[in-house]
Amino acid sequence: IQTEVDAISSTTSSYLTSSGSVDYTDITSIPGGLISSSVQVLGGTDILSGSHPIGNLNIFTSSIQTEVDGIRASTSSYLTQTPVGTISGSSQLTSSYDSRYVINQAPTATFTNNTGNFNSNLSTNGKTMVSMSVSDSESNSPFSASLGGSNGSSFDLVYSNAASSSIGIHAGSNLSAGTYTYDVSVFDTFDKSTVYSSRTITVAQADDGTLGGDTTSYIIESANINDSIRDVSGFGAGNTSQLSVSYSPDYGSQVVSTYSSLNPAILVDNSGNLTIGRNLKGSGTGSGDTISSNITFTDQYNNSDTTSVTINVFANHHPSASFSDITGDMNTNEATASVDLVNVTITDTEGDTPYSASLSGTDASSFQLQYNNSNSSSVDIQSSGDLLSKEYSYTFNTFDNFGKSNSYDRSLIISQSDTGTLSTNGTFYIIESATSGNTIRLNSDGRTGTQGDLSVSYSPNYGSQVVQEFTSSNALIAVNSSGNLTVGSNISGSSETSGDTINSNITFSDQYGNVGSGSISVNVTTNNAPDIVFSNSSILNTNQATGSSGTLVTLTFSDTESDSIDYDNVSFTDSSGQLTLTQSSNTWLLTANSQLSASSYTFSASVDDIHSFRTNTEGHTISIAQS
Repeated sequence: IQTEVDAISSTTSSYLTSSGSVDYTDITSIPGGLISSSVQVLGGTDILSGSHPIGNLNIFTSSIQTEVDGIRASTSSYLTQTPVGTISGSSQLTSSYDSRYVINQAPTATFTNNTGNFNSNLSTNGKTMVSMSVSDSESNSPFSASLGGSNGSSFDLVYSNAASSSIGIHAGSNLSAGTYTYDVSVFDTFDKSTVYSSRTITVAQADDGTLGGDTTSYIIESANINDSIRDVSGFGAGNTSQLSVSYSPDYGSQVVSTYSSLNPAILVDNSGNLTIGRNLKGSGTGSGDTISSNITFTDQYNNSDTTSVTINVFANHHPSASFSDITGDMNTNEATASVDLVNVTITDTEGDTPYSASLSGTDASSFQLQYNNSNSSSVDIQSSGDLLSKEYSYTFNTFDNFGKSNSYDRSLIISQSDTGTLSTNGTFYIIESATSGNTIRLNSDGRTGTQGDLSVSYSPNYGSQVVQEFTSSNALIAVNSSGNLTVGSNISGSSETSGDTINSNITFSDQYGNVGSGSISVNVTTNNAPDIVFSNSSILNTNQATGSSGTLVTLTFSDTESDSIDYDNVSFTDSSGQLTLTQSSNTWLLTANSQLSASSYTFSASVDDIHSFRTNTEGHTISIAQS
């Protein structure tokens, strides 16, 4: 484009020095022959050649001005509105044109420090230390960059996109702790550049770690190789000793990866667990001595340090016994012959097996010993027979293979089992007409509703006590093993009638033979007499109420308890002497002995059911209307 501008400037320079009209003296380098584009010069009618008289140019004056104006309009944007990024080589612009062109700007960069990597653990070869973003007002990409300065060679540049606008400054190798100074230059495609000098990265030294955990530990003098070193004194006490390492500051989640011990008498695995590296028995190392070793620990970044640990040696002792009472068996239900009452575990710091044991003391004869394994380290104290409720005292003696012994004075209590507590599910009722097998009920009518039930609870409940059977002292009340209540002997016909209470003493026993008792009451309720229903006919008038006219009233019967009704023995009373009651199957019919006069007539009927507890007598009045 610069070449084009130069050409236009050269071509039009003479046109720009004049205005209005053009004199002959203003025209230079007159070409030979004809002037082309004569249409623009003479309106397309004449041709001006080099042999024409100069006077003919006067005719050309006004049209050439039009051409100059057109060229000026066409070229004005080239001179004053240069598009961004289209002019290179600023040396082409002279002082007379600088004010009409935009200068190409140098690219700029912004920097983001990845400070999480600024330490000797993480500033490793290839790690991004700084993220750089390059931009340029003319977008003259792709960009480029270079490193320099005191420590520029310690880093590499890594481009992340096609425009090279995203550049990572990466560690060129594993960087050690210290401050690194570097310069960075960024360039666009027209070789414009910006330099950022004396930038620094400070790499912190990672922590080597501090040894912690069980740096002071304990071991028994009779320990064998690979036995665990413990975190507290005493055989089997505490836990296996374990070392740990802490890091502050912690760069990159430092974790110890290896341990090593200088003294082969102390072993440490890569989890920090301490074990003994030789047999101490017979080694000359005994109770009161100490064993020390320097422990070297290294993390995953190869940071390493060394710290000493101390192991205290404690004495070998006589055998020990630990006891576990089986309290669930210490009751009269379960403390029967050969039942385990106490689990005993025998231990010995020297491991002098097999062990042995004996019982002595006041109640030693109530127990026996049962060994559970070949070295006799597991022993059960069992009951020698069915034990009664009381406190038992005994002494347990344990021995190792070298005759060392230990004795424990102990006691245990055998608790009395509960005989149980009787409960009911409500208030009990039975109808006076009940017979054997009828259900005793909770409803007050004594014949409907929920069945009466008994239950037994045990507190405390030893051995999952469950009632096995019930016994009733009163033959009128029966109860099965589930506690369901029914009538034993017939209530009907007995001396127990409505309003009476039947009492019974209930005895119950569980699977262990514990026997308990309690009392219950059953209320005797009324058996009702049948009901009489009187149904009048439609002939209650003087014309029809005659001896031959038919039934005046029909009597029907119902029974609340659905008992059988004594239909055959319905009785009848008529004060007028003019009515007759006759049976027709399960009904009775009232008729007139003769023609009745207009009046009211009252009669009564009586009936009972099969049990004959009560007779129902009801009166009824009919009115004979005058026809």
